[in-house]
Amino acid sequence: MNSIEKLLEKLKPSWEEQERYGHIASKIVESLQNQCRERGIDADPVLVGSFAKDTNLRGGDLDIFIRFSRSYSTTELEKLGLELGRSVVRNSRARYAEHPYISGTVEGVKIDVVPCYRIDKSSEMVSSVDRTPLHTKYVNSHLSEEQKDDVRRLKLLLKSLDVYGSEIYRNGFSGYVCELLIDMYGSYHEVLRSFSEARGRIVIPAGSPSASRFTSPMVLIDPCDDDRNAAASVSLESLSKLKMAARLMLNGYDEVMLQKTHRVNDLDPGSRQTAFRIFRMPRPDLVPDTVYPQATKFRDVVMSILREGGFLPISSAVDITTNIDVLIECERDVVPRVIQHRGPSVDMPNSIDFLMKWRERNVLRGPYIIGDRLYVDIGRDCTVLEECVMKSIGKYDIGKNLNQYRGEIRILDPLKDREQLSSKVVELFMNERFPTSAKIEGVDHLSTGEDL
Repeated sequence: MNSIEKLLEKLKPSWEEQERYGHIASKIVESLQNQCRERGIDADPVLVGSFAKDTNLRGGDLDIFIRFSRSYSTTELEKLGLELGRSVVRNSRARYAEHPYISGTVEGVKIDVVPCYRIDKSSEMVSSVDRTPLHTKYVNSHLSEEQKDDVRRLKLLLKSLDVYGSEIYRNGFSGYVCELLIDMYGSYHEVLRSFSEARGRIVIPAGSPSASRFTSPMVLIDPCDDDRNAAASVSLESLSKLKMAARLMLNGYDEVMLQKTHRVNDLDPGSRQTAFRIFRMPRPDLVPDTVYPQATKFRDVVMSILREGGFLPISSAVDITTNIDVLIECERDVVPRVIQHRGPSVDMPNSIDFLMKWRERNVLRGPYIIGDRLYVDIGRDCTVLEECVMKSIGKYDIGKNLNQYRGEIRILDPLKDREQLSSKVVELFMNERFPTSAKIEGVDHLSTGEDL
């Protein structure tokens, strides 16, 4: 039995778990049906997501959509949706996507109650959540029981690669994409074979006339909506990981592929002889899909400042688990004050302009000539990494929800503050190695990545 089969045996929900989840879902759906009938609300609850399609893994969640008549305004839909959701999910909170929705737990099971419009085809939708019931209906009418287990196999492989989930911070494959891949290729093995042989951009179905409208590395036309690329969230890096993993799996390296390796090495000057800094700020209380793009924008701004300052940034990692932590590795953390600024050749028409311009400025040395070219030595405004970043960061937009924290940025050196060596962002950086299997002892700590 190979590694994926062992994982499937362990993580496929038991009959008892499916019965328990089904009982909870039925109670919620029945309660919502009764309330809609008693209050004269033209809406009906429907179970969607992986549990409804029997492609779920152990310890997942339940997604219940309330489909409202198109006669309701968006404001009415949102108000009634939140009221109904709160009535069946106690101790819940409103979360926000295209519509606000209710999220909480019932008997230890995570529940999302999402309002949407009742539609028969994608052309009628008001927002993208409206087509989710269509996805559930499509998958249930196309997948066999064996193919449903193949979906689970594919999900487990993608989880091991940490590329399962359509969230912005993951840029991976949604549950719905997994289901479509099994449907279109027929089996888990055929998905592996196809991706192992693929080169460059992937378009499914091949030769689809709709593909030209999309620029993503992977295009998978949604059978419920010809105008939608279901794989739009898949980044080039995530696609490349699946291609490489498929080749390894088909060549007998599945045990190596799925073996969890923990590689946080001693991070000291002797190991890399570079400069590390963690740039930390508070994390706003917003969903990851809102926070992460701004965190990466913050990272890009700091990288730009460091590059311009001559600190030669090499690589980085971002973590938003508790705080916003950006780890950046640079070749150096102190730079000389002097910068040799190269001018034109003496043979060029603008050589006199360069000479006269810099003769009139306060410079460290020059202008002078080396070979046939003019140079001048000028001074940097700051020579220390921390000073350079804090002096410049206020000039930049680092995200509408993060700008307020620019004055609270802390810059930590994990080579001096040894407690920071155990931080998540350092672990992410040091464990960047392919293949390195993500932790899959359970599934409730990992994103389900269902396409809602």
